Amino acid sequence: MTRYPHLRQTEPEAGVWITESEICACITRIAFASADALIALAMLSLGGHRPAVLGRT
Repeated sequence: MTRYPHLRQTEPEAGVWITESEICACITRIAFASADALIALAMLSLGGHRPAVLGRT
């Protein structure tokens, strides 16, 4: 059991620790970047027209 349960040791040999909120922020950034890439790909396949996303056109 760690003395700091809100931290995760990501590189034990280097003593690197990261908070859960930092992990979540990283995952969120990756998800948004992936969504942006998919939208750009869809736009290219539609000849530059933006597809409807989440009910918006």
